[in-house]
Amino acid sequence: MASETSLNKSLTLGHVVFLGLAWMTPMIYFTVYGIAYQASEGNLTQAYFLSFVAIFFTAFSYGVMSRTFPASGSAYTYSAQSLHPRIGFLVGWALQLDYLFSPLIACLTFGIYLHEQFPAVPSSVFIVALVLILGVVNALGVDFSARLSK
Repeated sequence: MASETSLNKSLTLGHVVFLGLAWMTPMIYFTVYGIAYQASEGNLTQAYFLSFVAIFFTAFSYGVMSRTFPASGSAYTYSAQSLHPRIGFLVGWALQLDYLFSPLIACLTFGIYLHEQFPAVPSSVFIVALVLILGVVNALGVDFSARLSK
């Protein structure tokens, strides 16, 4: 009675690129630029280039791991199968916390910055609106999100 479940691969490379650009890029300008410029003491281009190098090697490693373990695209699976299941367990929990706190921090920061731009509107209104919008988009599914982003 055991049935095998698999994921439907419906996104193209273009969808993934547009999703990344549409959902991540606008938030960077609100939450990072000024802080990063100040923290890098004016060397933001060099800091971004160094980050690019690290991200490039991470992406390359994910490509290698996805060919080695094609059943999943998850850091949990990669670390559990290549290192040790307990390390995979820790990586899985770290990712779960990241998936919980990253959107929370982004919504809070976005709301605070928009409140500074529009002081008549409380930051809580922006925060709740963003959470609702993102919740609806996520509930409609990744295919809808990809089409919306494009």
